[in-house]
Amino acid sequence: METRTDISAYIDDLKRILTDLSDTGDDGFEGLIGSVLSEIASAPFRLAGSGLQFGVDGKSTYAVDGISFECKCYKDKVSRAAIMSKIGELSIRGSDIDLWVLCATSEIKNQLAGDVYKFGTEYATSTLILDWSEIGLPPLAVALAMASGKVQYFLRNHIEAPESLAKAKDALTAVKNVPAFKGHAEKIRAILNEPTLGMATARQANAKWLTDTFSNRQLARERF
Repeated sequence: METRTDISAYIDDLKRILTDLSDTGDDGFEGLIGSVLSEIASAPFRLAGSGLQFGVDGKSTYAVDGISFECKCYKDKVSRAAIMSKIGELSIRGSDIDLWVLCATSEIKNQLAGDVYKFGTEYATSTLILDWSEIGLPPLAVALAMASGKVQYFLRNHIEAPESLAKAKDALTAVKNVPAFKGHAEKIRAILNEPTLGMATARQANAKWLTDTFSNRQLARERF
């Protein structure tokens, strides 16, 4: 597994730049994530308006793409309640989402990540967590480096400090130069370009559960 010893300063610089952005809106963290996912998935995105969003800050423009995302721009850890409330809202929304992407500038701990993936299985929705993990390359940093040109263009238009722009460029380059970057990027791109694969897996799990449940009930009836 790769270490962050050589790039830790770059990683820290990049996080500081992200958390200095406003949380919401076209000129904030949400807008940046929409631009990044659009580049990787080759699909345009629209941001949600204010008010009840049902666990979605942005969604692919065309229904056929079926991708939505939720943003958590925190300097400190993301609370469990903040994520679980969004999952609860998303479950109300319905089945028009094939892939739900959780983007966070803090680490999503293993137990919480497990609950996110469990939600995906139960609701036949593929899930992808792009967070700021403390071990290895942060998945969100990898995604940003995958869309390096878009990120730099966005920052040039929405931050004023030239030194921050230079640090962002250096950080994105450093992330791409880590040997493990390619493997991470391939996985992220595969999930974003084939969200229905994850959905199919979840549906198969649901189908198996239903089959097992009804089979057990039938056996119980026959015994009596």
